[in-house]
Amino acid sequence: MDRRNWLWRRKSSEISPADTQSSGSVSSHSERFSDEQVFKNQNTQSPEVTSKAMLDDKATDDVKSLKEKLVDALSQIRLKEDSVKQHAKVAEEAVSGWEKAENEVLAMRQQLGAVTQKNSALEDRMAHLDCALKECVRQLRQAKEEQDQMINDAVCKKTQEWESLKSEFQSEVDYHSIQHKNAKAEVAAFMERVPDLQSNLDALFTENLNLKLELLSLTEEMKIRISERDYCIQAAETASKQHLESSKKLAKLEAECLRLRSLARKAALFNDNRSATASSIFVESITDNQSDCGDKVILLEADLCKMGILEPKETEPGCYDSTSHAFVPEIGKYENEKAHRQNLVDTHVEIDLMDDFLEMERMVSVPDPESEIAFVPVKSLAAQPNPLEVTLKAELQCMINRAAEQEEKLEHVEALYTEVNNALSECQKKLQTSQTKLNKTEEKLEDVKTLNAEVNCALVECQKQLEISQTKSKEYEEKLVELKMQLALTNESRQAAEELAKAASAQKKVAEARLVNVEAEKESLLVTVRFLEGEIEKERSLSAEKLVRCQILEEELSRTKTEVESKEKALLAEYLVKCGNLEDELLKTKTELNQATSKMAAREFKVDQEKELEIAAQQFAECQKTIASLGRQLRSLASLEDFILDSEKSLQTSDDLSHRPEQGTDLSNLHSNKLRMPENDSELSIFQRPIIQVLYELEEAAMLHCQAT
Repeated sequence: MDRRNWLWRRKSSEISPADTQSSGSVSSHSERFSDEQVFKNQNTQSPEVTSKAMLDDKATDDVKSLKEKLVDALSQIRLKEDSVKQHAKVAEEAVSGWEKAENEVLAMRQQLGAVTQKNSALEDRMAHLDCALKECVRQLRQAKEEQDQMINDAVCKKTQEWESLKSEFQSEVDYHSIQHKNAKAEVAAFMERVPDLQSNLDALFTENLNLKLELLSLTEEMKIRISERDYCIQAAETASKQHLESSKKLAKLEAECLRLRSLARKAALFNDNRSATASSIFVESITDNQSDCGDKVILLEADLCKMGILEPKETEPGCYDSTSHAFVPEIGKYENEKAHRQNLVDTHVEIDLMDDFLEMERMVSVPDPESEIAFVPVKSLAAQPNPLEVTLKAELQCMINRAAEQEEKLEHVEALYTEVNNALSECQKKLQTSQTKLNKTEEKLEDVKTLNAEVNCALVECQKQLEISQTKSKEYEEKLVELKMQLALTNESRQAAEELAKAASAQKKVAEARLVNVEAEKESLLVTVRFLEGEIEKERSLSAEKLVRCQILEEELSRTKTEVESKEKALLAEYLVKCGNLEDELLKTKTELNQATSKMAAREFKVDQEKELEIAAQQFAECQKTIASLGRQLRSLASLEDFILDSEKSLQTSDDLSHRPEQGTDLSNLHSNKLRMPENDSELSIFQRPIIQVLYELEEAAMLHCQAT
């Protein structure tokens, strides 16, 4: 019914805003209409209708007051509708919270079932671990026997290996000592040879320096001679040019001489009947021509003297010496050019002479009437010897002699050039031989250096090998000392193990006494549990009456739900941690047993100790069983105590609520009376403290026993 009423209210609330909107729109339309009417009335006013206007103003004031009242009523209606909506939302939230609480209670029950299943699985696992422990003890015995055999075999092998290593090491030491001695002898021999090699090196360096100096001097001489050769070649070219010019001039002079001779012959054929004046004029002309020819010859000689070809006779020997030093031999390629030029000059001179002879014959063949007069006096002149011809012949002979001398000088210079070339080639050969010697000496020096480096490396390696051998010998000696120390330690540990076994037996007796005390405490706890169960039954009868009040606490359940979940999770985590700790302790015991087996492998035990080990393993298994049973009892006690505390606190809250009036139950009061879950760690520790102490003592005793074994 309540839900239907809420839904109906919801519909009314949904409809109300639209109605308010419609009413608001109607009021707005009415206001607009009244304003329009007022505006029209104002426009249509006249001074005659003032009384009607006053009445209209009063009506408008009344309408305005009514509108304001209507707006106030609408606002109140809206506020009431909002409050109704809020109440409906609160009711819906309460219903949803109740449904959620029911679902969460079901989920919690399912989780409790899962936790119980996990506990049963853990118990099964504990039983399986107990069986595995027994198998481990059996395997420990087998491993002990196998390890004893392996230790004996390993000791025999190690002794044999030690002896073989010792012999090998001794042989290596002898071999390295011999090598060291040989290396020392080689180094001493090499050091004796070092000064000889050094002296040879110094000598080679000095020879190399001397050869370099000679090479430099020869290169300078070569440069000087090459420059002289170039200068001589240039001088020879200029001389050859001047010789060609002088030969041309000589040919011209000979042609003029022939022409003069022909003229003299023609003059002798002239008639003697010519007048003295004519003959004197002719003689003057001849003397003028002769003087001109003499002047030309003098000028030619001066030119030749300037060029260095023709020089005065007084200075001929000195000039010969200077020219002999000035001229330089031409290269082989210029010899052909010289011969070719000389042939050209000879042919040119012959051609000029032939031309002059032909001209003279023409002049003789042509008869001249005027010249016949001059022939008579010239015969006497032709019969006289011509001094110009004599001088020209003498000069020609000198020129021929000088040309021959120049050819001899050229041959001499060519011979000198060949000698210089030969000397240069010999110097180059010597330089090459010196370079080869220098390269060989450098190679020898490098070989000596490499030998020295190799000897040094060999010495260093020998020293390193000696050091390594010494370190190895020291290590072997240290190993021997360590083995002796280990033997002494094993004997001491054996004695300590016997003492620990005795202490373990004493601690075992103490643990048994504590177990008796724990059983007595267990009986007292069972009595308290029965008493609490009776109280729980009484509280259940009371809780049936107070179920009605639980409806008031629905909101509180939704808030306390998170706390309950967190505490349950914490409890589950604690139980899982405890189970994990127990498993870890079992694993630790296994690892410790494995370590004990590894230690037992290095010792020799007697039959009495094996019996004690079996007894200790049985006692350890019994201790584990008691630990498992105590853990189960602790879990049952913890669940019972949690349930008792929850029921007690729920009763307290219900009593508090019954004393208070029902009208003042707000959310703030409900917060103060929340269901408080017990702090399991602090409350359970009162019961678990002695049991946990006993468990720790049992584990310590087992550990000590394992170490002793």
